[in-house]
Amino acid sequence: MSDIKAPVLELSAKIKSQLKAEAGVISSPKDLFEATLPEGVTLDTVKAVDQAKTTFVAAYTNAVGETAHALMASDKGLETVTAKADVNKDVLSVAVLRTETRPDPQNPGQTKTAHGVVKPNFKAYAGRGDVGQLATVRKSVRNMFADLAD
Repeated sequence: MSDIKAPVLELSAKIKSQLKAEAGVISSPKDLFEATLPEGVTLDTVKAVDQAKTTFVAAYTNAVGETAHALMASDKGLETVTAKADVNKDVLSVAVLRTETRPDPQNPGQTKTAHGVVKPNFKAYAGRGDVGQLATVRKSVRNMFADLAD
């Protein structure tokens, strides 16, 4: 028996019926995601939430960058500042580095120092552990392929 929850399997079956496979490429209808939204949730709502997240990520990253600059200006030994914010069930983390040495694209084989390097990282809820059943699905698909092993 599968550990994948019934709602995931039901939606998967609905999606699978819409997929077209040809020569190793699977395509899906452009409106597939919209067609699978729960009752009462519109694509406009999803777009508004996506835009809110996009704006929040940029604004939070800017606020962290400005705060990191002030911290590093007052503490010459501080090399890295980190921050983390929950975005509903997602997680945004930002690291600000005083400097970072990186390859110089205009001078192959040489490096240059970049100042005020900002490294945001956004982790979506569905991709962590077994949250949203993703890990369970991945394991199930791996197990499916056991019969194809040499």
